[in-house]
Amino acid sequence: MRRAAFLPLLAAVVGLMDAATAADVASSNKTASTVELALHYDFLPNIVSRVRDYSGKDHDGTLRDGEIVAGRQKQAVKFSGLGAISMDGVPDTLNPQARSLTVGAFCQPSSPEGVLVSMGDHTNGFSLYLHGGVPHFAVRADGKLFTAAAVDPVVMDQWVHLAGAIDGQGRIWVVVNGWFGANVQGKVIPRKPAESFCVGADPGSPVGQYPSTLPWHGLVQDVRLYWGFMDRNENRDQWGDWANLPGCGCRK
Repeated sequence: MRRAAFLPLLAAVVGLMDAATAADVASSNKTASTVELALHYDFLPNIVSRVRDYSGKDHDGTLRDGEIVAGRQKQAVKFSGLGAISMDGVPDTLNPQARSLTVGAFCQPSSPEGVLVSMGDHTNGFSLYLHGGVPHFAVRADGKLFTAAAVDPVVMDQWVHLAGAIDGQGRIWVVVNGWFGANVQGKVIPRKPAESFCVGADPGSPVGQYPSTLPWHGLVQDVRLYWGFMDRNENRDQWGDWANLPGCGCRK
């Protein structure tokens, strides 16, 4: 084939490859923004001890030393520094190994110290908690600790939506009322955590740098864990259902 005839053909092939690459990137980005609800705790007035998981994944929990009370437009669980909701073991369907995720809840804290949700221990896991009233999200990866902390403390005895997230690049985020703020470069959790998902405390070996357990004081409702990083814009429907975007309106 003559060089003059070959060059247009080569350009056409390169153009097709570029188009295919662009399509792959777009597809990858779309997949990265897709999230799946893995756990959802809501609270009914007649709960005695068993807390149902409304995600359909059967990740039910056991409530101890907590009281079901009126919350923000629905029921909440009230903890007074003794109670928690915990699971038996870590099922494969709730294993955060090598996953991006978003986890959190509506809450009304009555103490500036306390763990909202946790999973794992000092080797692998995560914990969303208040220290000095400031929201923190801690992630352990093979024993290494990564912690993102918000700038401002939350207001005691006011409703606020708190979440922590790990994106596909291992960056750790703290999310307050649906707004992504503080973040640090970390890692996804590389192995299955040894300790189960818990609401209201961090029992066993703590994930973060705080005293063991660090129990929650105050109200908690609408606890959720999603597989995937919930981008504020691309996953606006999910955030809107959970955190009432924009502006949240969490206080009352």
